[in-house]
Amino acid sequence: TRLTAYPEWEEDMSFSPDGKSMLATIDSQTRHYLDWASLMPFRGFFDAPWVAGLAISHVSSAKLRSCAPFSSELLPSTGDQNGELVGQTLDPYDGGEIRDSGDINGWPTWSPNSTAVALSTQSFATLKGAPYLLVAHFPNRQPTAPMPVASSAPGSWAPTQVEYHGAIGATTEITLHGLASGTVTLRYNNPLGILSAEDTANYVNYSDDGRSFVNGTQTVSNVGGPIHIVNDLTLSGEHTGSLHGDITFNADKTYSGTQTATFDGTSATGPEQPEQLCREVKSKLPGREQLEVSAERIGETEDVRVGVESTRAGAGLDERGVDRRPVLGATVTVGGQTASTDEDGVAVLHAVGLAAAPGTVTAGDTFAPATFSLPAGAATNPQRCGAGEVGGYPSCVKPSLTILRAHLTRRGAVFRVRVNSPGKLRLIGGGLVDREGRLVSAGSRRLSSSLTKRARRKLRRTGTVKVAATVRFMPTGGTRISRHARLSTKVTRGG
Repeated sequence: TRLTAYPEWEEDMSFSPDGKSMLATIDSQTRHYLDWASLMPFRGFFDAPWVAGLAISHVSSAKLRSCAPFSSELLPSTGDQNGELVGQTLDPYDGGEIRDSGDINGWPTWSPNSTAVALSTQSFATLKGAPYLLVAHFPNRQPTAPMPVASSAPGSWAPTQVEYHGAIGATTEITLHGLASGTVTLRYNNPLGILSAEDTANYVNYSDDGRSFVNGTQTVSNVGGPIHIVNDLTLSGEHTGSLHGDITFNADKTYSGTQTATFDGTSATGPEQPEQLCREVKSKLPGREQLEVSAERIGETEDVRVGVESTRAGAGLDERGVDRRPVLGATVTVGGQTASTDEDGVAVLHAVGLAAAPGTVTAGDTFAPATFSLPAGAATNPQRCGAGEVGGYPSCVKPSLTILRAHLTRRGAVFRVRVNSPGKLRLIGGGLVDREGRLVSAGSRRLSSSLTKRARRKLRRTGTVKVAATVRFMPTGGTRISRHARLSTKVTRGG
């Protein structure tokens, strides 16, 4: 399963113990470090030789690694969604001597409960690690248990070492068909394995998706020492692009030649020489991300909805999109009132009595603080509601929660409740799947929650199950209200 598709260098991946996140400690997304080689997407068959030359010439020493614009980026374990997600920088560069560095000497070290991860560091001055341990903490993540260890033993489908005959050492010609159409003819001439090789791929309307088609040739040779790659490829159809270049990687870590890649109107040429990479590396390392903040009144109430998002330009396979994501756990402050954003990046403030001064938003060390203004008219009334009341003066109400109906089925619990003010509703209880609350306005609202696996097993085994359910209502600007109900259900066994 392919996890990343962005046209840049991504390496040294590590999954959190709970399997929810993926960390890339060598990541150059949005920095145009490798897109001269990988901007045009196509299925390659000779990546190992030229990537080896690239690694020797670009990251095979502490000095070379210090000139690479890599950073540690956090992504969901499902990957970058075909290049649309750029990720979150865990250690933004602050302009000093120390930067986080790819974990060349070991995998990133996660805490067992997946709430923190230790990162490697490197000094621009000494090229060694920092005299301290760098740890990234995730305060808004709930501690979790690690996933069970899975066996890495190969299945019966895997050939034995004796049976396997790979490309290294092959001297043959084969023709492969694209998953959708076209062909690619591969000519392997590797009599001495990796010590002497000359391989050619000829693409004829090759397509894996039936919408974009590759034509042209790629040649990779390693005869007598240097690794030489020549590309003459074009992409047509739904997406258009090209890859034209002639590059030689030498054993002494030098390289010569250039290559230009294009894709859907984006173009990149490289590789840059080490001197230029070293001059530019600090300016290319990502700093703290900027926050985008919006504020609007909720209907005719005195409540203000504050939305907080993070945006990073350069997303997508063409590097022209924007990765826009809500920020969880940002602290929104106006006057003396503070609220935190939920998983949708939303916080709700009660604006009555607040001065029309700018509000502030902070979100840990990886985002730069931001300011915003309250919407017009949201902070004009100095009078407040009474103790225990919510809403905008003079339309103050004392929050209430009433259970109208409740029943339990073999699938789960269903409630119909009434609230008289905006807030967050949540249904919990033993035997029910715990779900996050949701913001609601005043009125009649439906809540539901599925039975847990344990409760469903008991229902199948005994024909009956009971749950003690609780409806919790957190009115905006008020205190929590709870209502309880005991429910049971029966099924006719065998009928």
